[in-house]
Formats: sequence, structure tokens, C-alpha cells
Amino acid sequence: MLRNSVVIIDRGYYEELVKEVENLLKEYGELRELSIKEWLYSQDPASVDISIIKRGFEFVRSEVEFLKEQILEKPVDEVKNSPILSRVLERSYQLIVEALADIARHITSSMGWGPCFTASECFKRIAEKNVIPEQLVEELIKRMKVRNIIIHRYLDVDYEELYKDTHKLISLTHEFEEHIVKFLRNLK
Repeated sequence: MLRNSVVIIDRGYYEELVKEVENLLKEYGELRELSIKEWLYSQDPASVDISIIKRGFEFVRSEVEFLKEQILEKPVDEVKNSPILSRVLERSYQLIVEALADIARHITSSMGWGPCFTASECFKRIAEKNVIPEQLVEELIKRMKVRNIIIHRYLDVDYEELYKDTHKLISLTHEFEEHIVKFLRNLK
């Protein structure tokens, strides 16, 4: 798509940006297709599969417990100075954020609220439908941005900040689950 465009200014990383955009567009397409397929092929296209939500939250809880036991009990300096511990922290953070986004995507697509092209859109969509409060959406989108930094290496990861933010993420997972459970109870 961008390969045939005219480059007006190249600061030396044009090719990297092209690859990044192409990867993002592929990711958007995959997310959209997944949402549509999930909705179309569900037993009842107008219902949320509670077992998918439950598995998602079980996974989040297991990652949170792992982080608490293996990473967050250690001093921040030990974590940030250990290549293994810092990478485990990154990966668990990423997996938790992605699991929350998957839950939001499942609800959005199952309820027929339209496909989302980004995880942030999924969070916004369920807020528009009063499933979660707007303030929680803003916090989750911040964590999605941190996840993107981890995945795409836009910036160097500040492990001290990531360590601190992981505590906040854990708190947000509990709040997110409370709102989702309340929403599901009101469906029945």
C-alpha cells in the first residue's frame, strides 16, 4: 500500500515505518475478521458465550497470581536488572492486557455491536453500551499503549515504571471483571 507512495521526507527510517504500518493493517484485518467470524459462527449470534469470558478471566487471574508470586514480590531493582525477570514482566503484562481486550472483543462481536479494528475500539464500544465506565476505558487504553510499546519496541521499556504500572493493571483487572460480571448477570 505505501510502497508506491511518494516520500517527501525520509528521516532514515522510512522502510521501518512502512513495515510497521503494513503489520498494523494486517493486525486490524485479522481482528476484524475474527470478530465477524466469532459472531457468525456462534450458536446464537446474539449471545455472549460465558465460557469464553470465564476462560479469559481464569487466564488473567492465573497470570496475576504468577506475577505476584514470581515477579512483584521481588524488589524492583532485581527485576529491572535481570533480563529474565524483566522479560517475564513484559510478557505477563502483555498477556493480561490482550486477554482483557479479547473479552471486550468477544462481547462486542457477540452482541452485534459491530467489529472493532483495534483493541482500544473494543474497550470504547463496551463503554458506549454502559458495560464499563469511561474512566476504566481510559485506563485500559493507557495499558494497551504500554503493551504496544512492549510489542513493537517504539521506545525503550522503563522497567521501573512497568513494575509500578503492573500493580495498577492488576487493580484494573479486578474492576474490569466486576463490571463484566455485572453486565452478564443483567443479560440473563
